[in-house]
Amino acid sequence: MASVNDAHSCKVITSMGALASYERQWETLNAKMGPEALFTQYAAIRCNWDRYSNDRGFRLHVFLIFDADESLVFAAPMLRRYDFFFGTFVFQWLNSKTPLYDDLLMNPESDLQTIATLFYNHLNQHIFARKLKIDCVRDGSALDRVLRALDIPQMAKTSNPVVDISTYVDWDDYLAKKAAKSRQKFHSLQRHLAKSGGYCVEHLVEPAEIRSEIGRIFDRKRQWVGEDEGRTDWIVPAEAENWFQDFCATCLQKGEASVLRLTCGQEWVSSVLFFARGDTVFLSKITHNPEWAKLSPGWIIAMELCNLAISNGYHKLDLMLGNQAWKERFTSTQIRISTCRLPLRMGWMSSKSS
Repeated sequence: MASVNDAHSCKVITSMGALASYERQWETLNAKMGPEALFTQYAAIRCNWDRYSNDRGFRLHVFLIFDADESLVFAAPMLRRYDFFFGTFVFQWLNSKTPLYDDLLMNPESDLQTIATLFYNHLNQHIFARKLKIDCVRDGSALDRVLRALDIPQMAKTSNPVVDISTYVDWDDYLAKKAAKSRQKFHSLQRHLAKSGGYCVEHLVEPAEIRSEIGRIFDRKRQWVGEDEGRTDWIVPAEAENWFQDFCATCLQKGEASVLRLTCGQEWVSSVLFFARGDTVFLSKITHNPEWAKLSPGWIIAMELCNLAISNGYHKLDLMLGNQAWKERFTSTQIRISTCRLPLRMGWMSSKSS
């Protein structure tokens, strides 16, 4: 561990075996952060590395900062992606190869500018490092705050719709305050579904049943991609489903993952995989039976998830990445998602002073 000043020391981790020795500290720091830190918990980092560990040209690079008491205060999970022809490499954020937020861990009590400067200097001290590449930076996240503290530019990529449900007393209050047209449509679709064999929303809790339902969600999504000739998508490889299955297995132990399923009689209609942490529910994957498409089964199950969130005292429903039309029925509040491409100094120029 290298000391960089009287108050901090740094360390680079290049294997999951080495990172495992810091798992307890990692989880302690993760617990101090907001709901979005769900996707930077240790299990997520382990699952992310599984997606890259067999890829040629990638090496784990996790930058850690400790305070004077040797407590972990900062962790940036990255990769080195080597350009063999040029002999250089790119710092790339360690992600899941799926549309999820990129982020880091930082103690909320640490001095932002000091920590950000240590991170910046670390990136620029490598002679063969060409660039820092990050794909999904959420406005207001710990990663976003560090980049802003360093005046590192970001480019808008997409948006993240978030529903504020903190003001509703209960589900009836939410429906009463919806536009009359939306409220009437929801009740009308419920009645049509009920007449077609019954209306049953199940909150799955058994791990085996949830695992099976996640499999169905991914099977159906892969079918949609296959029906669009010539299209490729991140969801096609089996490793994408494996990531969610593995991550959900850990989250289930903490009560942070579950599935809602809508059925009519014996027929499956729609399902939604979601995560929950702190005051926020995250809508992750949603799909439906195409035979029921005329009755908006995806929107109905999303509404039922909103019902569950309000009824259980959550304050936010995060609809995750993308601004699809159905999400606009829930909210006009959009949080910016950006990319970052930072050219590095390749070790030749002086560092920033803290």
